[in-house]
Amino acid sequence: LRIGELQLPLSYHFEPNHPRDGVTLRVPAPLLPQLQPERLEWLVPGLLEAKCIALVRGLPKALRKNFVPVPDFVGAALDKLVFGQGSLPQALGQELLRMTGARVSDEAWAEAAESLENHLKMNIEVVDARGKFLGEGRDLAELTARFAEASQAALAIPQQSDKPKAVEAKAFAEVAEKAQQKIAGLSMTVYPALVEEAGVVKEGRFPTQAEADFQHRRALQRLLLQQLAEQAKFLRGKLPGLTELGLLYRDIGRVEALVEDILLASLDACILEGEATLPRDGAALAQLAGRKRGDWTAHAERIARLVLEILKLNHGLQKRFKGKIDLAQAMALNDIKQQLANLVYAGFVRETPGEWLKEIPRYLKAIEQRLDKVGAQVQRDRVWAGELTGYWEQYQARAAKHAQEGKRDPQLTLYRWMLEEYRVSLFAQQLGTKMAVSDKRLSKQWTLVEA
Repeated sequence: LRIGELQLPLSYHFEPNHPRDGVTLRVPAPLLPQLQPERLEWLVPGLLEAKCIALVRGLPKALRKNFVPVPDFVGAALDKLVFGQGSLPQALGQELLRMTGARVSDEAWAEAAESLENHLKMNIEVVDARGKFLGEGRDLAELTARFAEASQAALAIPQQSDKPKAVEAKAFAEVAEKAQQKIAGLSMTVYPALVEEAGVVKEGRFPTQAEADFQHRRALQRLLLQQLAEQAKFLRGKLPGLTELGLLYRDIGRVEALVEDILLASLDACILEGEATLPRDGAALAQLAGRKRGDWTAHAERIARLVLEILKLNHGLQKRFKGKIDLAQAMALNDIKQQLANLVYAGFVRETPGEWLKEIPRYLKAIEQRLDKVGAQVQRDRVWAGELTGYWEQYQARAAKHAQEGKRDPQLTLYRWMLEEYRVSLFAQQLGTKMAVSDKRLSKQWTLVEA
């Protein structure tokens, strides 16, 4: 099986009910995030027809009756398909739709795929950097999560001592954008980057460019904080509203951590934002910091004031949850509490993209208006809350899957914040939205999200 420039070995085992029955793909742990689930759906040409027949036969009877006799319809569809291109169920569904006019939903295909016998699903054997067997299974997302540590261990840069050397802001050598690394006998492309762990910056390697870019940017924030230590010391004691920030944040997290996050987020906004390419050596970082450091204080103070506004609004909302609760409004209140927990939490200042952090006050004001109105529109609120729960659960499931696979999808991030805008359009329309948003636009955006 070809993955990028690599050829991964396949083997076949025929023994019904045996754990390895069917096709097995042997994969080094670091390559798991690079496997495309859609490609695995196609198995190998010799099993494709049997799998497609099983998929169609697994559909509900009301749908399946449109494709009888199943082998004939599947055979005609396969004549038109290009092997390995896109999602197998979707490609098959398109051909069946063309032939019969009957559309099969993604949900119906997913249920049919769940019921497939094991030999019609790709078995994945995971090995470490030396080719030693680690485990196997047929659920790519589960395997990626299970062997995430093994993946990082395989990519680890050899160290002369047990403790990796910390990277210092003023003197770090150039970090290559790509490198070749021998893993389990395969020469694979890896993506070196700086990575921050518990406030310490080290050099690491990642299996995907997106993850490397994300980690490198966060690490640069930390190095900038080192490089501008004197300015940082001044700001730590002089941020506007520092005392009030501490009081409002104490039930959420440590104020010291909040101040640190404000400084790191402001460094990102002031120095890294807008750069076409980010520094990959100490000299380039120092040059960039020297060119832009003059604006840092203003950025830090702006974000501190923004965070203070957010925490004040959050505090006011939390107070409204105290006391007797009308059971008719329980669904709305639970939805609001979950929304708040995903907007204001320990670390939210640094975790929330800057362009959306500044929108949080509007989202909190929309919650205020929703609470003001909920008593008079309980039924309508309940319908909207149910709709929003479905959207949010869909987002969470995909976000968890992406996290396991090491993906960073800007389209999924946009979808997440479109959900907040959609809430504003439902509950506080007069506050306005940052973009045109509706259920149809959400559905359209979802089609752009990586699988």
